[in-house]
Amino acid sequence: MSKFSKKLASSNKEIMADRAEMLGDEVALEVSTFVGCLKKEVLTLKNKILRLTDLSPNSKDSLRPGGDNFDSVQWVKQLHEATLDLKLKEVELEVAESIQNDWFSDDEK
Repeated sequence: MSKFSKKLASSNKEIMADRAEMLGDEVALEVSTFVGCLKKEVLTLKNKILRLTDLSPNSKDSLRPGGDNFDSVQWVKQLHEATLDLKLKEVELEVAESIQNDWFSDDEK
């Protein structure tokens, strides 16, 4: 019997299993991509904070902490915003990873 004929003769259980596997693979890939994007956003925010807190951008012996035209008000606002964004993004990542582990790990609970 050809593959085509076997598919036509498949039982409801076999058809449902094929559909479930296809959908499961698709959603698992999407959740993995979503988690990866969140990890990238966390890394980007960490790098932004690192750049903001490098107060001697020209050299470690610079006598101009913060560089030329340092604006303390903007610095505080940007550091606060980036730090808050990082905390929120880490929570988002934690929740996404929890969903991924709960719904898409190979171990059934």
